Amino acid sequence: MAANTIKNPTSRIVGITFLVLLFQVSSAEPSNFGRDITPETDLFRVPLVGDLNRIGIRAATAHGGEFDRLNQFALFLDFGLPKTWSPWPDVTADPRLTFEVGQFRLGDDHRLFASLGPALRLTNHRWRTPMFLDLGLSPTVIDGSRYEDRDLGTSFNLTSHIALGMHFGRQNSSTVSLRYQHISNGGINHTNPGTNMIGLDFVFWIKGR
Repeated sequence: MAANTIKNPTSRIVGITFLVLLFQVSSAEPSNFGRDITPETDLFRVPLVGDLNRIGIRAATAHGGEFDRLNQFALFLDFGLPKTWSPWPDVTADPRLTFEVGQFRLGDDHRLFASLGPALRLTNHRWRTPMFLDLGLSPTVIDGSRYEDRDLGTSFNLTSHIALGMHFGRQNSSTVSLRYQHISNGGINHTNPGTNMIGLDFVFWIKGR
């Protein structure tokens, strides 16, 4: 198999789901939308500190493949976007921007990274403990592409993910989720082994809780 030919089911799932939800948004009635801001500030609004919704930590590791035992540790911030909607009964869709900063480590070799990209949370409110599904795609910049004798190809990569989680604690004030992600440069370099990682997200602060 060529180096830039990576089986990446996560990107396909994320892409198909975004298209389905985009169709839901375009066909929904205006009354189905909930606005978090006033109409005067709706256009061209960018997330600021006041839109910070969640703060959490992330740990993930790769098993198998060229980057076996590559570990990730990070702090992430979720910033809310202006609109939420209900694509299905008892389900809300919560779009946001996620900023993440941390490090990748392989043995004694480590690289700092930062990423910023859109994500979407689908939450089922039917149960006493709300469950949610996260989907996202984030441009990721790493301070180097080599780890020991292994090479990602470029410092710029794309991280796609899917995660399943639940609220817990007093007044459901925390969340934990199981996350699967794929990191690769999308073929912009002929060296593109990519890596798949699995890990846990823990959110310890939620706005308004």
